[in-house]
Amino acid sequence: MSLWFVVFLVQVALVASRRTDIHRKVGVGGTVLAALMVIIGVATAISAARRGVSPGPPPLVFLIVPLGDLLVFSVLVAAGISLRKKLSTHKRLMLMASMGILTPAIARLPFEFIATGGPLVFFGLTDLVILAVIAIDTVRNRRLHPAFGWGALLVIASHPLRLMLAGTDVWMRFAAWLVG
Repeated sequence: MSLWFVVFLVQVALVASRRTDIHRKVGVGGTVLAALMVIIGVATAISAARRGVSPGPPPLVFLIVPLGDLLVFSVLVAAGISLRKKLSTHKRLMLMASMGILTPAIARLPFEFIATGGPLVFFGLTDLVILAVIAIDTVRNRRLHPAFGWGALLVIASHPLRLMLAGTDVWMRFAAWLVG
């Protein structure tokens, strides 16, 4: 996951330096990296749940958090790649995908209020970062870009939806099937 952010920063620097030829080549590698992140992330999340590892809630309940992050990330990256010729949309979707996977990093910050706040705080801080970036972009461009509107809706709406779904019979049966 850390490598994703390195590649993302390299991509931003390449575009800023007008090296879009290299940006496109690195983008192919970034696409492969994104696919590997999802595959390895899903396998790791299922393996952790199978072993009973969780940062707090029961492992099968918590499994919805990483799987939800990876699903949202996948959707945003796929949309960003498919819309790569629409530059303003592409860059915002890739940024949204990156911000959408900040939750685990935020959850690991060594602050007591984060450690005791649980998923509401982890998700809430992620949402605040997203909203701050969107606000800055909207003020600069004097309008909300649709990619930020739809992307933020996807990321932010997924947080309470996951919390509502976690622990339900439907989710528990599905999670048990996954780890089974």
